[in-house]
Amino acid sequence: MSPRPTSEQLSALQARIAKANTDRDQRKAEAIEAIETQFWTAIAAEINGENAYFGIQKDIADALGVTRETIRTQLKKYAPQA
Repeated sequence: MSPRPTSEQLSALQARIAKANTDRDQRKAEAIEAIETQFWTAIAAEINGENAYFGIQKDIADALGVTRETIRTQLKKYAPQA
């Protein structure tokens, strides 16, 4: 077995692990943002598309199990051009 690392080696290991963890968290946040943007842009396209009808937002809210207010705020956040 290898001997225990020195305090400098241990500190360097902890710094590398902390950086890897931070990088992972950042990539995860970016991926979630991209997925949410794609999803809510698709919802906006349904609401504003040629097959839209009066009450479509409520029907979408019911299908997702959320309120119309949630639909509105998520569209504002992730699909602001809608």
